[in-house]
Formats: sequence, C-alpha cells, structure tokens
Amino acid sequence: MVMSGQCHPVFCIKFAPMSIKKLLLLLLTLSSLLPPLTGFTQDKWDLRRCVDYAVANNISVKQADVQARIAKLTLNQSQLSQIPTLTFGTQVGINSGNSLNQTSYTINTTTFLFNQFSLQTSVNIFNGFNLKNTIAANRYSWQAALANSDKTKNDISLNVANAYLQVLLSTEQTEAARGQIIGFHGVFTKQPQARFVRSNVTNLARRESGNGRGRYASNSCP
Repeated sequence: MVMSGQCHPVFCIKFAPMSIKKLLLLLLTLSSLLPPLTGFTQDKWDLRRCVDYAVANNISVKQADVQARIAKLTLNQSQLSQIPTLTFGTQVGINSGNSLNQTSYTINTTTFLFNQFSLQTSVNIFNGFNLKNTIAANRYSWQAALANSDKTKNDISLNVANAYLQVLLSTEQTEAARGQIIGFHGVFTKQPQARFVRSNVTNLARRESGNGRGRYASNSCP
C-alpha cells in the first residue's frame, strides 16, 4: 500500500510505502493515544477491540477460514494416498442340505460350517508422477487459501480502522463546532452590555463637557 504525500511551498513531506501489517500496527498504536469511543451502555471500545470483534464475527472471514481448512484436508488426503493399502477380510457361514452318499447311494441331510479368510494389498510403484504433482498442486491451493484468509482479515481490519478514525474525526469536529457555538453565544450576549456601558460613558462625558462650558461662560460675563 502506497501513501502519497503533499508538497508545501516551503516544506515537502513524502510518505514511504508501508505494508498492511505495518499500517495496522501503526493504527493500533495511535488508537492507544486517542480517547476510546463510548456506547449507550458506557462500554468503552478501543480500536483493537473493534478490530478483534470484526475479525472474529465477520462472515467473509469465516468463509475464508473454512476454505483454508478444506484445502488443508485435501492436501492431507493426497499425502496419505501414498501409503500402501492392506485389506483383511473373513467370511463364516453354515450350509445345510441333502447330499448323495456315494457309498450307499442314499440321500442324507448334511450340515457343515465353513470359514474363509482373505488378505489384499495395493502399492503404487509409479504412475507418471501424477500423485506427486497432485500433492504439490494441493499444497499450493492450501497456501493460496491461507493467503486469501489473511487478506480478508486485513481488509476487514482496515475498513474497521478507517470507520473508527472517521468516527473520532467526526466527534472532534462536533466538539469544535460546539465550542465555537458557545463562544459566539458568549460574544452575542456580551455585546448589548458593552453597548450599554459605552452609551453611559458617552452621556456622562457629554454632561461633563456641557457643565464645563457653562461654568466658563458664567465666569467670563462682566
């Protein structure tokens, strides 16, 4: 992520490129110096708590995490397919029926018990590197899913941090506007009093001036 700087006629400030993790760390550090936001229940939420809550409860983050776990299971399955297979089976049964006695040529009812065992094994010796390439492809898919999960978390964190800073900026602007309104109200309240004081001083000065001219006129008469 690249941040562009602004140049002043005297000073020129340029921002160096900054990674997402460094930017998040900077925002979290600055949040510790800023006043926390307060809700209706007076529960204080700082930037770190907002980011942690958003990452833990955002549906996009959860979907990306599920996709990463599915990719990991697929990789494990392809790796386990290299192990030779061994199958053991058994079968037990009872047969009962009429049979011919070869000696006396008579029909006899015969019942007998039988038991069968089987053992099978399968070993993949060479299949044209198909299994090896499948494992490599599944590993890359798992790493891509992990990267996508991290990207989703970083995007959510940046959006929350941006919204948090916007709220702080709006709060500061509101407080500044409230201070200006209070200042203007004080000025407008004091102006009638100032005019009243100035008018009284002016009237007093005029009376004093008139009295002085009267005394001078009476003293100058023969």
